[in-house]
Amino acid sequence: MVVMESQQSDAAGARLAAAEFLASDCPWADRDAVMLVVSELVTNAIRHTSGWWRLCLEACQGRLVLEIDDSSPAPPVPRTPDLGGGGGLGWHMVQRLATCLEVNPHAAGKTVRATWLRPAGTGIPQPADGFREDGLRGDRFREDGLRGDGIREDGIRKSEERAVQPLNQ
Repeated sequence: MVVMESQQSDAAGARLAAAEFLASDCPWADRDAVMLVVSELVTNAIRHTSGWWRLCLEACQGRLVLEIDDSSPAPPVPRTPDLGGGGGLGWHMVQRLATCLEVNPHAAGKTVRATWLRPAGTGIPQPADGFREDGLRGDRFREDGLRGDGIREDGIRKSEERAVQPLNQ
């Protein structure tokens, strides 16, 4: 797992940490897609919020989950792309590159969560029981399968009990 905070790093540092994590812990992931999403979400958190941000990358049970928390409760707003250099492409790319995408506001701001599923047939074993190859459970989850913020291992907030729908169908 990788966790970076705004006090520790900038967008370039977040990209470097993400690239190292993908190489060592998630070789099946589409590196280019994940790196574009990391870059876009961290840059947007820096550009569009006035406070802190935190990036977390975790690979578990055949999924790669990228979360960026920031200080703004406002959800990302897609803009009409300006092909003349004025921007507006980033959020559209994020929506297309991730398998699933969620935006969850909370008291301190929001969390944007992008998830990728391990492609079938990659030949990389996937533990079916939720334990890592070394026999330990992922360290962000409690024994009851919840993180401290009420998110289950499958990425669903326990209080919501809703299915996450893939965006790129």
